[in-house]
Amino acid sequence: MNKLPRVSIIIPAYNYGRYLLRALESVREQSYKNIEICLTNDGSTDDTDRVIRRFIEENPDIPFAYIKQENQGLSAARNAAIARSRGEYLCFLDADDILKPECVETLLDYSEKYPTAEIISGGCEALEFDPHGLLISQEVFSNQKIEFLLPRDAFEKLFYQNLLGMISVLVAKKVFDQTGGFDQNLRSCEDLDFWLKASRHAPILLVPEVLGIVYKYPEGLSRVPHRLYRDMTYIFRRNKEYLFQNYPGSAPAIYRKALVISHLIALDLYRSSSMKHPFRWLYHLLGVLIYMPSLVFSRKARKRLQAERSGLAGNPHFTVGDGNNGS
Repeated sequence: MNKLPRVSIIIPAYNYGRYLLRALESVREQSYKNIEICLTNDGSTDDTDRVIRRFIEENPDIPFAYIKQENQGLSAARNAAIARSRGEYLCFLDADDILKPECVETLLDYSEKYPTAEIISGGCEALEFDPHGLLISQEVFSNQKIEFLLPRDAFEKLFYQNLLGMISVLVAKKVFDQTGGFDQNLRSCEDLDFWLKASRHAPILLVPEVLGIVYKYPEGLSRVPHRLYRDMTYIFRRNKEYLFQNYPGSAPAIYRKALVISHLIALDLYRSSSMKHPFRWLYHLLGVLIYMPSLVFSRKARKRLQAERSGLAGNPHFTVGDGNNGS
């Protein structure tokens, strides 16, 4: 009888065949071996299928659930992969990113030390590239110490702070079952929505080790400003009633800060992209002026708020060039 894998690595893939092998190899190189790969090919039209089939053929010792479907979006791709998973824990990996070799082992070690934690998140390194493939920024996102958050505290922080990403994170599978998974109506920010739902019930452990590398390319879905802003504000408004009911004292300030951050992110993306929409840019500028007028006149204040949102506040980081960040 085959032993069930303890950890399922969840990978959605859509037209990222040129990066996918790098991601798969990072799973193969994990120091902890009782894992499986659950990958959804979400209607790719490039060489994604060929890359996957070759990897499966060359690595028969790695349990691999391969799902092919028509293009339905990132949320549907993750949900489909999770539905086929057998592990006690889920570990997310996008097709263009990598896990460091010690990632799964380190997170599992923390799960033994903190058995009540249902979400355990390490840090990551983010590398951003321009359309010519040149590195324009390099930053480290990580907690400076071990921090255990009960659900009440976690939800409040997650509303305006990007504490959790979709890499170097270990999630008890029962959390996915409790939340109903990723919202398939969202085309971006589905991770924010999932974490807000999960944080109502699941204790979260943040650890300082940097365990993954995120590669940011201009063609990434999260780089589309109007889509990102639309989905972020939709998620905030959907959670507004719960926020105000459970955090009456701090809710107004948190909600205002969340909305102004969504405007700032859209502004930065318009400024750094080739999409020129002066009326949309003006709309977001007015949004910042309405919610937090001081930010319009203080670049330092904007940087401080964005650092707080991204998790860079108080953390050491190294930046190449003058790149901008998404959510």
